[in-house]
Amino acid sequence: MEVAALLYQIAKILEIQGVPFKPRAYQRAALNVESLAEDIERVVAEDRLEEIPGVGEAIALKIKEYLTSGKLAYLEKLKKEVPEGLLALMAVPGLGPKKAQRLWKELKIHSLDELKAALAAHKVRDHPGFGEKSEADLLKAVGNVAQSQLRHSLFEARQHADTLAAHLRKDAGKSTMVFAGSYRRGRDTVGDLDLLVEASTKDAPKVIDAFTRYPLVDDVLEKGTTRSRVRLKPHLQVDLRVVPAESFGAAMLYFTGSKEHNIALRSLALRKGYTLNEYALSRKKDGRRLAGATEDEVYGNLGLKWIPPEIRENRGEIELAAKGHLPKLLEPSDIRGDLHTHTNESDGAVDLETMLNAAAKKGYAYYGVSDHSAGLRITQGLDATRYRRQRRAIEKLQDSFPKLRILQGSEMEILRDGRLDLDAEARRGLDYIVGAVHSAFGLGKREQTARVLKAMDSGIDILAHPTCRRVGKRPAIELDLEAVADKAKETGVLLEIDATPDRFDLWGEVVQVCRERGARFAVDSDAHSVPELDYVPFGVTQARRGWLTARHVANTQPLKALLRDLGHAKRA
Repeated sequence: MEVAALLYQIAKILEIQGVPFKPRAYQRAALNVESLAEDIERVVAEDRLEEIPGVGEAIALKIKEYLTSGKLAYLEKLKKEVPEGLLALMAVPGLGPKKAQRLWKELKIHSLDELKAALAAHKVRDHPGFGEKSEADLLKAVGNVAQSQLRHSLFEARQHADTLAAHLRKDAGKSTMVFAGSYRRGRDTVGDLDLLVEASTKDAPKVIDAFTRYPLVDDVLEKGTTRSRVRLKPHLQVDLRVVPAESFGAAMLYFTGSKEHNIALRSLALRKGYTLNEYALSRKKDGRRLAGATEDEVYGNLGLKWIPPEIRENRGEIELAAKGHLPKLLEPSDIRGDLHTHTNESDGAVDLETMLNAAAKKGYAYYGVSDHSAGLRITQGLDATRYRRQRRAIEKLQDSFPKLRILQGSEMEILRDGRLDLDAEARRGLDYIVGAVHSAFGLGKREQTARVLKAMDSGIDILAHPTCRRVGKRPAIELDLEAVADKAKETGVLLEIDATPDRFDLWGEVVQVCRERGARFAVDSDAHSVPELDYVPFGVTQARRGWLTARHVANTQPLKALLRDLGHAKRA
């Protein structure tokens, strides 16, 4: 429970600080809140918090503050009083607050990395309360904590989710299940997976057993009667909850989040005289159950239209749902073609005809090949002569694909000074130009932004993977994205949502910022092989998180309209 975890965290920080008496008071309150047989929101609504043993006036006020605002000023103040990394030490099994305090005070250890280095150098074993064995145990525990804190790409998480779901359908005979949390909301990375399975209390043990027997389970962390937690290979944690049918919708809503969205919904429910939790929406005065089996009925009883998971971030979606004005978000079926793809002419894996056959099977109306230009030498990019040769090959292939218009683009290098690496004559026969930064990532924000803006004024049609990030590998370049979005609106240059899983560039939150400034977009796969053409739906997910509809995305249009957006007429 969130409230209990909050109180435990306060207790641990106070104990690290050496504060007397208070840590135990917060621990007692946390234990009793955790043991409640009813929902904490209902207890608050009925003004019964102080009836909970250990919860006095001061702690009750803090609980109310958190449930109302989603924040607790007292906890934020405490966090500032200890080194930020020290809180991570408390997650290490076998390292309680007192030992963490000793490491902090005596060895100046403030983070997991510093602790790992000290343990590896055998600097801990000779201090009181530690020893050779405890040092070895702590080193192993630190490794486990560090791995559990890793985030996984949405693509990787989906692969695990799909195979695990197939296993449970076969082994437990259950088909009604959903992966909730940040995964369902389409975040570009996820920390772990929250799995809900609909089953009766009688069938729950069968589901739990099937879950823990999954062949990719590396470690069973918890196994109960209605919930279980495992770590999969490699180091992805999955939390399972078995939920009865009458509560499945309420549980989906609660465990999907976000926290901010849920807090806003609970506040709305209280204003209407209801309580909302993971079990049901109920009437406050008599506890009568109103909804819970589906998300639709929960939202409906709150006077709201159903809200897509990708936009449940409390950024105005609840107010629009109350008015019935939610946008119709982009769907994968809206995409009529892919404009950023590669062949073995540059750094792709297969030839153009192979890629075209795969695109035709998707029912695309058009398909753009955009092999690298010569400026990116590592890809064996094309010069003007090779682009003309590729054009002739496209003209020959076109008759074999009567329902698929083949477009020729180029992923052209944006040089350090903002120029494109091929001159106007070399670009003349191309249908469109994808401008991309692949070098000088370390430029300062002003210089990097000026570089990109100059390229956008130079005749490019799409700005590829605008921030150049590689998820978990390379941070985004320093770029004034608001200036870039303003330039996109001015010039008509499309900002790309690159769906490659280790890019997701742009990603949801940034897409929303750019959309609000009037930019338009292209959702592309950046495919270098046939299987990578299937990345497009991941780009659609990031587009949905940015509140995009089909009208915001150029490659949802018929060919004629698309060619106008790409500037085809002026270069023909």
